[in-house]
Amino acid sequence: SSLSGGQKQRLALALATLHDTELLILDEPTSGLDPNQLDEIRQVIKSIGESKTVIFSTHVMQEVQATCTRVLIIADGKIAADSTPDELSRGVSGQTSILVEVGGSRGDAEQPRSLLSMIDGIDSIQVLGKEGGGTRFRVVAKSGFDPRGDIARVLASVTEMDLLQLTPERASLEDVFRKLTTAGSPGDRRDAAPHGVKEGRPS
Repeated sequence: SSLSGGQKQRLALALATLHDTELLILDEPTSGLDPNQLDEIRQVIKSIGESKTVIFSTHVMQEVQATCTRVLIIADGKIAADSTPDELSRGVSGQTSILVEVGGSRGDAEQPRSLLSMIDGIDSIQVLGKEGGGTRFRVVAKSGFDPRGDIARVLASVTEMDLLQLTPERASLEDVFRKLTTAGSPGDRRDAAPHGVKEGRPS
């Protein structure tokens, strides 16, 4: 009774692992932990997950991103998503957006945009504006395409035009969760919970 909330969480996890169980089910295992304890528990869960199956329920998406190899999002009692965190972060539309920054004396908005528009795997291009020494674009790829190689080759072939950034833009798991568990207006929000799985051997 004298233990802090974080210490109780650590003790509960220790007790749950004493019997070397093949399947460990946890509910909000990182609640009440300070940053040092949080990192420690994450490492423990990852370590257990190398040979066991760990399932935990949480509403903290950062914990899912940091710990899990598989994510299930449940809404209205049904599975709304079942994928890896990385695949979910790419968005539910199937399209990938890429942040591109172009510099150099020929790196103004129109010239790079004209070159990018000639790449077959690109669906749309949005000019985000100038930042520092370059112009930034958001490039949306056609479904099933990854045009990063073509973007690099096309822009690198132009003298006095520098490719400064080429980064896939991922939606946060919070964004994905909201999109999958909200239908229509904010008043239509459904009761939902994500369940993270750290998989070792299949359960």
